[in-house]
Amino acid sequence: MKSNKIFLVSIIAIVLSILYTVIINGFTGGAVSDPNTITVESASCNWRENHFEICEYMNWAQANGYYARGYIAGGESLDKAPIIYSSPATYCQDVGDIEGKRAVHTYLYNSRGELKALDTNNVVNCEMQKVNEENVKQKLQFRAQGEFTLRPKGEGQIKLEGFGGKPVSCTIKGAWKTDNDIIHRTRGYCSGATGNFVGYADQGRQYVLNDPHPFAWQGINGLLTDPEEQLYQGYFIYMNTCDSISYNKQRYYTRARVVDFTDDGIVFDWEYFDDDTSSAIEFDAIVECKIVTNQEPVTVYVEQEPVLEAVKPTQEEVKIPEIKKEAPKEKPKGLFYSLASWFKSLFR
Repeated sequence: MKSNKIFLVSIIAIVLSILYTVIINGFTGGAVSDPNTITVESASCNWRENHFEICEYMNWAQANGYYARGYIAGGESLDKAPIIYSSPATYCQDVGDIEGKRAVHTYLYNSRGELKALDTNNVVNCEMQKVNEENVKQKLQFRAQGEFTLRPKGEGQIKLEGFGGKPVSCTIKGAWKTDNDIIHRTRGYCSGATGNFVGYADQGRQYVLNDPHPFAWQGINGLLTDPEEQLYQGYFIYMNTCDSISYNKQRYYTRARVVDFTDDGIVFDWEYFDDDTSSAIEFDAIVECKIVTNQEPVTVYVEQEPVLEAVKPTQEEVKIPEIKKEAPKEKPKGLFYSLASWFKSLFR
């Protein structure tokens, strides 16, 4: 009888030990891969009056306190590069007037300044070219809103084509208007608000300046405010809609960024979020792109795993920081181990 009880207790201890280990692994992340990644999505080199300018477009998964830094060979050193907290982001540098290939790096750090991820397998080529360019305009109109009526989120992709060649760079200038009218009946308060925006995009950077017009942005009749215009890096289109709590918090938005330059146009993804008034946003703009008609574009996509060529004057060698590997955490000992030690002590 006594042996049966010991056997039963042992079985229960084994089951509890397994459950305990699984639960602890869930809390300690024992079965979760490292999510820290950062990527140079694209880079470009363009001639600016008397020098080449390289811009890199970087993206990473944001976490509290994490920040990024960029490095471009021929520009400022890594320790002087600005700290960037918001993703996606663009980093540009004047690299002089010498043709050749330059390395393009990006690094991700945690709140303690420890290197957590990097992307260093990229180069971009800078060269002077005699090209024939022309500017081509296209009209852009679209409506952004939640996926269904009163849904707070929406997204989509738009292909703007018909430029007659592959764009090197594009500018956008237009206006937006909020629409909260459902079958001639206004829902909520944010209907008829307006604003203007101007933006720029090439294969290495994009940004937009948004200027909302005077309106009762917090839904208080007679209380009109005229928000300051604001610059948004990493986007081609950006606007903030009404907020009954505080418009300055900029919690609700419609925004878009260029994701591809095709042989005949551009492709951009837009996203919408508004769980306050759910106003639809109507955009009306002119997109003007610079097209190279007889040669390859000056702008060059990032090349992966390149063979770097010597550049004169010789650039200072860059020492790539090493990512410190954390010591493996000791796995927790299960309840069965404790019970087994206890049983063993009984027979000593």
